[in-house]
Amino acid sequence: MNRSTFVLIRACFVLAVGALFPPSVFAQERQPRFRGVVVGISNYEGALALKAKLDEGAAKAKTALELYARRAGYSDIEVILMVDRDPVNKKPRPNVSPSDIYRLLHDKSIQAHDPRDTLVFYFTGHGARLAGKMQLYASGAREGDDSDYVALERIVEKVQMSGASTKMLFIDACQVLIDPTAMAEPKATYGSLQTDTLRPQGIAIFYASSRGDPALIDFNVGYGYFTKHLIGVLNRDDEKGLSPTGLRYASQLHEYLLKAVSPDVADREKRKQSPYASLEGALVFDLMPLLSPKGGGIVPAQMTVPSDKRSPSPPPPRTIPSRPGCTEITDVTVEKGVETWSKKCV
Repeated sequence: MNRSTFVLIRACFVLAVGALFPPSVFAQERQPRFRGVVVGISNYEGALALKAKLDEGAAKAKTALELYARRAGYSDIEVILMVDRDPVNKKPRPNVSPSDIYRLLHDKSIQAHDPRDTLVFYFTGHGARLAGKMQLYASGAREGDDSDYVALERIVEKVQMSGASTKMLFIDACQVLIDPTAMAEPKATYGSLQTDTLRPQGIAIFYASSRGDPALIDFNVGYGYFTKHLIGVLNRDDEKGLSPTGLRYASQLHEYLLKAVSPDVADREKRKQSPYASLEGALVFDLMPLLSPKGGGIVPAQMTVPSDKRSPSPPPPRTIPSRPGCTEITDVTVEKGVETWSKKCV
């Protein structure tokens, strides 16, 4: 067989293989991923025992997040539900431990590693602020026993592992102060941030209540007021829901939750509950990253938010020239539940 005949046979073989197996068989393009961990804890002991069963709210939050993910353009969606009571047959399930939560969130953070991905963590259950730091209570938690506490700082660390440009935490838990000295905390600086003012890049944290306040349960539905209104806005596909034509940005979502939850609690419970959000100071989180012209979750506000849709965002920190005798500190103020950060010289 001469060389020209061999080359011709090889070319015909390559063409035949190409016809049978198109390039997509060998190199499928990675689809953007939506990953979520939804935790609902109902099994507590002693004084922490709950009359409400929060697993049902968590199950509905999972379904609502999946609906929101499809609306946002995702096809590769996985939201894991972790509960200690089956929301369908109402029977107990194995306890959910802190290590269970950390391990699963670690795995999902690694899976959501592309800027086009979205990572969500949701928790409903008991919580408290111990010595100024936010702790969530896993199954079987008892007052005074920190072995079943889930540190929000650890949760944030796990979420920060993700390369996703849109990362969100929803915390439906009390922020009551167990340590009375917590109110006397010094203001945070860039070098030492407390959890409630922690501003890791790319993470929007939505709290059901402000520091020192409870997160109340609506016993008409069996789960928190915050969860009730969050589920409602996730389920709506219109200008009043989390949709491309509605509440597309994190600041808008927070403003909605604040206006929905606070009056509802005041009317039904005659108490105060003000949802709180920790968002990037000069940036707006686009909660529809695949539909964004920039293709990412965090983009400059002036580049993405239509003027008729823009909700107030905190200004960027001011840079103050250093001078002898000047100590720069970061001043944090909160208006309508949204942080504003600025530097000042003292």
